[in-house]
Amino acid sequence: MKKRKDKNGDIVYQTKGDNNNAPDDKLVSLKQINGLVKFSVPKAGYPSVLLYEFLKK
Repeated sequence: MKKRKDKNGDIVYQTKGDNNNAPDDKLVSLKQINGLVKFSVPKAGYPSVLLYEFLKK
């Protein structure tokens, strides 16, 4: 996510998905942001994936 200014001088953000080579076309304004990531726990989702795969069998 990169902070930019649009033609009106307002702050907007340029985003890029994990699986994309190029940034997204549309810019995101501060009003469109619903949350903020304070921290992340790498690989925390793996137990739920393993449990799902186990129960699916």
